[in-house]
Amino acid sequence: MSVGAGIIWSTLIVLLAVAIWRTTVNKKWKAVGKVLAVIIGLGVLIGTAWWGWEEYQNRPQVVESLGGVSVGMTDVEVTLALGKPGEDSGPRTSEKVGQWKVFVYTKEHDDDYYLLVRFDGVNGVFTVDMICEEKGYSSLLGFSRYSSEQALVDKLGQPEKVSITASGLEKMISYPKWKAVFRIEKGEVTGVCTSKDGTVEFAEEYGETVPEPTNSPAS
Repeated sequence: MSVGAGIIWSTLIVLLAVAIWRTTVNKKWKAVGKVLAVIIGLGVLIGTAWWGWEEYQNRPQVVESLGGVSVGMTDVEVTLALGKPGEDSGPRTSEKVGQWKVFVYTKEHDDDYYLLVRFDGVNGVFTVDMICEEKGYSSLLGFSRYSSEQALVDKLGQPEKVSITASGLEKMISYPKWKAVFRIEKGEVTGVCTSKDGTVEFAEEYGETVPEPTNSPAS
């Protein structure tokens, strides 16, 4: 139950108690039925409205940003927003993906957390084409760390792409329609990503090794 829902139901319980007390004091028990009917009706109305609002807020929408970074931002825009990265790979070039580089942001008191920002380079201009947050609490489409894979699939359907790491212990499930990707371990979300094409895959996948895939977070 959300905090807002808890407050609403707590208020209704207090109102019910007050109504019963007032009825007892005035010895008007015939009014109890009417009071209860009004309170129950009000509770159902408010509860339904609240449920509808939460469903609306958590409806699937195309992901535009993650961790304070948006796909398409330049490297300078990222450093202006987040500061100097803990790790900077520097510009690199490969035949398969062309120019690219990676920034990694960590938290001082959380060794497990990291935000990985990958850039695609064109003529020396680097723009974000992938963002991944591991062991954080950002939410995508209403799902975040510790959300179950089953609940995710029940709401969003089967993913269009699945990438399993070489160890066979983790996987990335991608929903290109929403630009949302979830890292899954033991049936739970451990990380979330977004990318320009809405997919992410491991550098080394189960059954084969792919040295430098188009979209590859740190494995």
